[in-house]
This record gives sequence, C-alpha cells and structure tokens, in this order.
Amino acid sequence: MIINRLSVLLAERNVRANRLAVETGIAPSTLTRINNNRSSQIDYETLNSICNFFKITPNDFFDYSPFDFEVVLSTEEEIKASGELTIFIQVQKFNSYIGTFEFTGKYKNSEDYVPTEFASDGTPENFMEVEILEVVFPDELTSFVKFINKQPLLEDASLSLKMNTEIYKKVEEALKEFTKDYYNDEFNDFLTNYVSILEPNQVDKEIKSKVSEIESRLRTNIMPF
Repeated sequence: MIINRLSVLLAERNVRANRLAVETGIAPSTLTRINNNRSSQIDYETLNSICNFFKITPNDFFDYSPFDFEVVLSTEEEIKASGELTIFIQVQKFNSYIGTFEFTGKYKNSEDYVPTEFASDGTPENFMEVEILEVVFPDELTSFVKFINKQPLLEDASLSLKMNTEIYKKVEEALKEFTKDYYNDEFNDFLTNYVSILEPNQVDKEIKSKVSEIESRLRTNIMPF
C-alpha cells in the first residue's frame, strides 16, 4: 500500500491548499484529488513542485507498507436474510494473500428524515422522510483504527495513522456503494423521470444532490478514531 502524505504535510506546516496551488501553479482540483488520495498517479513535474515547496524528498511525501487491503461486504441477499452486515477486510503482504479479518453489525430498516437539497457549501437545506438503513457494530468498532491495530494479521505491519485512515475510507466507500446499490431502482427512476426533463446545466448538480441524499440514508456507529 502506498499513499501520499500531502494532507499531513499541509497540517504540519499550517499551509492551506490554495496557497500551495498559487505558489506551485498546480490546479486546485489536482491538489484536491492528491490530498484525498484519490489520484491514481502523480506526474513528475507535480511531485517535483510539491517537494520543492515543502523542501522535502519524495521519500518524505509518500508512505509505504508491503500490506494491501481489499474491503468486501456480504451480499444484499445475505444481509436481508440474516439481519446482519459483515465487512471482510482481505489482507495481502508483498502481493501474497495472508488472511482475512471481519466484523459484523446488526442491520435493520427504519424511517427518518434525510436532506434532499444542499447549499453550495454542502449544508443541508430541505428534508423528507424516507426509509433508512441502520447498521450497529460492536462497541470496539467505534474506534476503527484501534480495532485494526489489534488484529493478529497486522502485528508486524506498523501502519501509520494516515494508512489506518485510508483503510477506514475503503470501508466507508464500500458502505456507500452498498447503500447506492440498495436504492439503485429508485436512482434509475430518478434518472428516467426527473433528470431527463432538466436543463443540461442543472443535471450534474441534481445528480450529485441525489447521490448525497441516498448516501445519507445509511446510519452506522463505525468511526475512524
């Protein structure tokens, strides 16, 4: 697993990303992707500019571990049949599978209010009552990083806090994908019956708003720290 430490470097030096963008000429959107570790590659010129700005080497910019992680959830059919949602974290070391650890939460449906529209800064504006998905995990999962570090498979991993956080993000993304899949029929109806009548300049905003609304229907007690 290899990740970049841009968010850590910015925090350590109390530097804002927009200042980094101005002084290096790197597009803010590019820095956002890098900062969130969502960029699949960083070109040499960009890396060189960042290293020169912080006066560091590439070794200081990247964080590496021979461990890799893949997150898999139990299927929707299994979840509905058992009333439980299990998250499997498959572990590789030097590209060889070494094992899987898992944790299970109790699953149920209920009703609650969720935001349906968001302001430009992401603040919810309007709400409606919908079915939501609740998954309650054991108490030790309220601190995911501590839970990860107690796993026998990872005794010699010495994972940094940033790496632990990235593993948590994988779990978070898997749960979001499960939620979107669960409401896939509703989303397709939204695309067919609503988006099709919008003006072209409104489409992206409305789709993003709908995706955010659907993702907000998942309620869980799992937390990173």
